[in-house]
Amino acid sequence: MLALAQVALVFAFFGCPSEATFAIELNDDFDQCAPDVPLITLNVSGLEFSPIEGGTSMHISGSMVFMEDYVAPVRLNLWSLRLERGTWVPGSIERTEMNMCGKLMSPLEPWFFFTRHFRQKRCPFKAGHVETLSNIEVGSFGLELPASFAGDWKFFMELERHLNGHLVKQCLSMSASIVEV
Repeated sequence: MLALAQVALVFAFFGCPSEATFAIELNDDFDQCAPDVPLITLNVSGLEFSPIEGGTSMHISGSMVFMEDYVAPVRLNLWSLRLERGTWVPGSIERTEMNMCGKLMSPLEPWFFFTRHFRQKRCPFKAGHVETLSNIEVGSFGLELPASFAGDWKFFMELERHLNGHLVKQCLSMSASIVEV
């Protein structure tokens, strides 16, 4: 588990009469979503996550490698599960993009803080392509969410694309705990 000092994201919640700050503690390993669905073929083992003093943010540095071709359209499905009373139930976080390639460099998207530093700004990303990042800061995000948002979650990211004439579906999941700090 990434230590709280290595918080990946810190959310400030301002919708309540009193301000509450939450942190997301991410499991540092990606898991398969299902036994018959392979992991996404991006090698991110070269990325390093370093906390910034104070623990409210971090830097991302290093390289990520595209292990297979990613040619438009690339469909993105994001969804979540939340642990409630010992049972995993559908969470409130979900999104589908029919063509992630078209939104990769949009400043209105939540991943833009990361993708804007890419050397290559659009698809296709060919197998072997490397993106190198240097001290990309992940800051805080101000959101209005209820205190009940805290708890154990599983987040899923699925990509669908065509590769060698076949539809390829790949997915990863990551466990997280959202805690009040």
